[in-house]
Amino acid sequence: MTAHPEGQTDARLRERVDYLEEANRQQLFALDLAASMVHLHGKMAHTRDPVRLLEESQIFIQRLMLDFSLSAFLIVDEADSSFKVAHCDPPDRKADTQALLDLLIDNGQFAWALNQNNVVLSPGADPGTQVLLHVLATEFRVRGMFIGLVRMKKPQLPHYLGNLLSIIFRNTAFALESVELYRMLESYNQDLKDEVAARTRELAQAKEYTDTILASMADALLVVSPQGVIRTINQTTQTLLGWGATDLSGQSVEDLFLAVSPARKDDPGLPDGRSLLRRVLSEGRFSNTEALLTTRKGQPVAVLVSGSVMHDPDGKPLGVILVARDMTEYRQAQQALREKESQLIHAGRLTALGEMATGIAHELNQPLGSIRVWAQNLILMTRSWKPLSKKRATAVCGDIMGQVDRATTIISNMRAFARKEGTAENTPQDLAVPTRNAASFFQEQYRLHQIHLEMDIAPDLPRAFINTSRYEQIVVNLLSNARYAVDKQGTRDPGLHKQVTVRLRHEPRDNTLLLEVSDNGIGMTPDEKERCLEPFFTTKEVGEGTGLGLHIALGIVRESRGDIQVVSRPGQGTTFRVTLPAVT
Repeated sequence: MTAHPEGQTDARLRERVDYLEEANRQQLFALDLAASMVHLHGKMAHTRDPVRLLEESQIFIQRLMLDFSLSAFLIVDEADSSFKVAHCDPPDRKADTQALLDLLIDNGQFAWALNQNNVVLSPGADPGTQVLLHVLATEFRVRGMFIGLVRMKKPQLPHYLGNLLSIIFRNTAFALESVELYRMLESYNQDLKDEVAARTRELAQAKEYTDTILASMADALLVVSPQGVIRTINQTTQTLLGWGATDLSGQSVEDLFLAVSPARKDDPGLPDGRSLLRRVLSEGRFSNTEALLTTRKGQPVAVLVSGSVMHDPDGKPLGVILVARDMTEYRQAQQALREKESQLIHAGRLTALGEMATGIAHELNQPLGSIRVWAQNLILMTRSWKPLSKKRATAVCGDIMGQVDRATTIISNMRAFARKEGTAENTPQDLAVPTRNAASFFQEQYRLHQIHLEMDIAPDLPRAFINTSRYEQIVVNLLSNARYAVDKQGTRDPGLHKQVTVRLRHEPRDNTLLLEVSDNGIGMTPDEKERCLEPFFTTKEVGEGTGLGLHIALGIVRESRGDIQVVSRPGQGTTFRVTLPAVT
């Protein structure tokens, strides 16, 4: 072995110690940057002001020990697609920034930097300076540009520093995109509230109009003999049927009514004049029997007929009074009311989406964040020139596809829920599926409100005869009311463990399906519980509820021959019990 002089050995040891100390400093610097990146990402996620967001990015860039004499963020103006100075450091050099921007545009450097996805350096006007450019862009569009005038001995950045800057600027671009999305959702939410308010007013006006029609309807009056010969008619009969005052005198009442044969076994059909006359003489009176009158031109008119017998002092029948109420306008009003109710149900869905917009945005951010992390990992793996095994690549791609599928499911559920229904026909349905779909909208919202949602759905349930989208509306309304109730109780009792439970099971005793939505919220007084299903009754603050949700839910349930029961006590929570007949 060759002996080394003592001084040479000490120099080598010192060189080794210096190398290790420098490596240690770099590792500490890297750890500090990583912690700062996490802190910056958290601030970006909760910042709604784009200028403040750019300021946070600027503060982080200053930690990278780059000697910037001037730096600025430019944001694209959507009105004319121009770049405007949004943030400048120092603030009093906006004019210098604009002059530098004009120069970069003129020499083509700015346009070239727009098409790059990394740091671009070009010589500055002064010796020893470089202009640093980096586009702020997502996969979908350019959000802006970063410009910095930096003092550098060499016109080249360390590789790790360039990558770090690229990550910062990409995160900044995504954060700007999120701010815009948040503002769009806020605007959309307000538009939905305005639309619901307008449609509520329209419904109230339509109801008032329909009530006026029903209150103003006049009935047709026919007085006939026991043998069915017409003796007297009133003015409404003349107008309705097109006959004169004396045209029908002496005619048989049988000629005015059209018989309709039954279409089904459970359909009684419509009686003719002879059947009506025989019935009233047999029973003494009847009311609200459907029938068809025929006009002078042979057109049928749907009416509700009530009849009674007139007697002489000896109890012998003198004649028969038939009162026919024209159902034409009434049936048209019923159809209009059903259409308005369908519109209100759709508006209720849109209102629920508006209320859940923030939670849905947070829920979408989770898969998007995961996709971004995996994509950045792939980039780092690629740049490190390390071979990527087939197994590892398959796992990474599988995770990315899983997150994409998750986001797609969320969006599909939103679209399905918000889709306006056509003819709301009832069909046999498995209620477990729409119950879970409706509950899925509230998972993120409940998590943000620190509410525990428990689902207890029995397996192998029979089906119920109901429209799926309308059933989902019932569940959404009950879950929305439960959230409001437990939040209110939570403000009174900060230590409350907020709980909402959804149960769905079959009751063999009466062959019904039972949906229960229970909460440990503020509960209701006996008067509130008695009136909670009435239209326009609400215990919420002004602007937070229309008072129509539970009333519409009751209408949907009763359409399917079901019912809603309420169990509640002040301060001890509420349970809504929805029963629907099972399909046998």
